[in-house]
Amino acid sequence: MLGAGAGEGKGGNGLRHIALCAISISLLAAGPARALDWEAYSRNPGDLVPPLDYIRLAITTTDSAQVAAWYVPPQDSAGTPAAGRRPAVLIFPPEDATMDGSLPVIQALVARGFGVLAFDHRGRGASGPFTLPEGALVAGEYLTDGQSALDILWHRPETDTLQIGAYGEGLEAATALGVAGRRPEIRAVVAVSPPYNWSKYREVLAKENPGTKYYVPNTWKRGDEPDKVMNRYNGAILFVTGDADTRTPPSMARDLAKRTPRPTEVWIVPGAGHGDADLEALLGGAYFDRVAAFLTRQLAEEPRRGWPDQ
Repeated sequence: MLGAGAGEGKGGNGLRHIALCAISISLLAAGPARALDWEAYSRNPGDLVPPLDYIRLAITTTDSAQVAAWYVPPQDSAGTPAAGRRPAVLIFPPEDATMDGSLPVIQALVARGFGVLAFDHRGRGASGPFTLPEGALVAGEYLTDGQSALDILWHRPETDTLQIGAYGEGLEAATALGVAGRRPEIRAVVAVSPPYNWSKYREVLAKENPGTKYYVPNTWKRGDEPDKVMNRYNGAILFVTGDADTRTPPSMARDLAKRTPRPTEVWIVPGAGHGDADLEALLGGAYFDRVAAFLTRQLAEEPRRGWPDQ
């Protein structure tokens, strides 16, 4: 069951609320969706310069959790709504943060012609309640959040359903890859500072925080870890990492790239640490130019069928 309750933000023109609804793929049925606390965010796409028109979404996941999201439709070069269906990107929340931390990425991709849907996992921001157990690195429920957000993006009338990409950073790069491994609708992934798998990531954390025990809940299956996803994901991947990243060092991205015969690029940025904040600060618009160019190029390719010969 997919649900999306929405309120639309019209840039600097105030908010225009629209009806809440629930959507089912197999049987369309309307019903109320609970309002979320949108005051949880200090900024939104309407606060950018120039402000972006956006829609606030309350997504009911397939296991009935509530997930907050922003949808920003694609624009043309003049900043007005683009005609027809356009490529779209699903943005996973920043590592250990909420989706307002993704505003620079949202702004950059929309300016480069993409529609964007950003969301927060359950338990974060305006999303419904959820507590990640102490010491847990991740939750399998996060994969459900991502897949449910993807369902909503796929059904947007502005979305070219053959041109959907995903963007994730750090632990959320692993979640983005996990969703992509399950969902062929995602045809290209930008994975920033991804861990190779949870075992290797736990080794790093054990050195950083000796005495602290980390574990992976049984809700997250081994087959959804990045190294296993490489064995079946049929799309293209851009791995981005800094050469000063000690948490997910460049060797992890290189080793992941070696595991798949599909198109991959490994971009190692001199002087950058963990995550995309350093990359944006060091490279500015050049960072977003390369990310957007990769997505544009790969999403324009014909969908790949089958697995290439080894």
